Parts: sequence; structure tokens; C-alpha cells
Amino acid sequence: MIKRFPRFLKMRDYTSRDKTNPDKIILKITSFEKFKSEHTINVMAELQTDWGFVPVKVPLRPCRQETSALWELWNDNVQSKIIKKGKIICLHTWKKGMRYWKLSKLG
Repeated sequence: MIKRFPRFLKMRDYTSRDKTNPDKIILKITSFEKFKSEHTINVMAELQTDWGFVPVKVPLRPCRQETSALWELWNDNVQSKIIKKGKIICLHTWKKGMRYWKLSKLG
């Protein structure tokens, strides 16, 4: 059986420009450990799909930047223990010039 490496969550797949109807990304938290790839700093999570949860690398920020909106949202929620390993969260995202993020807990 061939084992595949987890894919990256591609932000370009989420195209909503409407704050009242954002794209929703449902993730199960599997790790808080950040790791660096060639272009981004990431965490591992599982993305909800029609076939269940599949492992993905979630890019929190580009390596060339010191911060990003998702980076700050992630760190704030991890530090305040709002999100926990094994729990399911929903990231709401829309783009209006820059990308915006909101987080809600599901489980």
C-alpha cells in the first residue's frame, strides 16, 4: 500500500469575498507543533472532507513574514487554551483585499 504525504491546505481554494457568507474550513486539531517548509510555517491538522477527515499541513504564515492574521489567531487561541488537541474547529475565511479569519469551536 502506498503511503501519501499529507497535502497542504491551499488558501486559493477558498474564494469567498463576503464576510456574511465566508468559506468554512473544518479542522480536527492533531498537533500544536509548528514546522517549517520551503515557503511557510505550518501545523498538522485533519481537514473534513466528504470522505471523512484527511491529514493536511495548514500554512499559518509565509516564512518571509514575521506575522499574519491566521498566525496571530492560531497563537492567541492556543495560548488561551480555547482550542485543544483532538477538538474540531471551524475557520471562517473571506478575502477583501487581504484575507480575513475568524475561528469557532465545533467539538
